[in-house]
Amino acid sequence: MNLVNGLLNLTNWVGNVIMPTVAGLFAAAAVFHFSKGRHFHQYAYVALASLMCSGLLRALETFSNQAAWNNPDRFCAGSPGNKREAGPAKPDGHG
Repeated sequence: MNLVNGLLNLTNWVGNVIMPTVAGLFAAAAVFHFSKGRHFHQYAYVALASLMCSGLLRALETFSNQAAWNNPDRFCAGSPGNKREAGPAKPDGHG
């Protein structure tokens, strides 16, 4: 294990596990403070910010996994990154 993999795992853990949990806790605190007639806005804002942080991390993960328009792996039939499916078999049985 090296530093880059450790930072990647830490980022994924914080963004996908900890931030939604923190958002739930702050949302519960906002509901509690609202029920007591106190100021609750800051708790609601922190809950929304935590969910946005988690959502942005998910969006960046999806965006970074997409292949570029000029990636040669998208066009080579034998490449591991090929997204095309095989067509139907020909009637003569050769392929």
